[in-house]
Amino acid sequence: MTRIWATRERDDAGGAAVFTLGWIVVVLLALLTVAAATDVHIQRVRLMALADEASLAALSGNSAYGGNPAGASPYFGSTAAQVDAHVVTAATAWVANRAGHSNSAWVAEVVVVDAEATGDGGVSVTLARQVPLLFGLDALAPWHDGIDVVVTSRAREF
Repeated sequence: MTRIWATRERDDAGGAAVFTLGWIVVVLLALLTVAAATDVHIQRVRLMALADEASLAALSGNSAYGGNPAGASPYFGSTAAQVDAHVVTAATAWVANRAGHSNSAWVAEVVVVDAEATGDGGVSVTLARQVPLLFGLDALAPWHDGIDVVVTSRAREF
């Protein structure tokens, strides 16, 4: 008995469309990743600028943002040693003042983690903020509330 094998031509119609769709998804995910990383970087730069301002305000001893320690000049050229309590007060007052007068709502979310006087006549201020996920990706909310960004700024008088 002889068997006749039926030969059927292979049909690849639609295979290129699936391949193209797959690559479109990969490219879109890559673009979303780059956009999210860029957003976090921009938020970090903004927080760093605020930390620089807070450290300079704490160093200056400006009475408008936290009061003068005894004997300190309200100018940047002050030679009086800053105490940690004054530095914390000045940095916290500066951030609170910026939150009250800023057009950016994110400033109200900033927390002063640490502020201290350094031994070389300067100050160090550490600020933190939780940056929300880009585009409000609620699908990731059960696993992640946002990205914690922490920056430290140091200012020193010469």
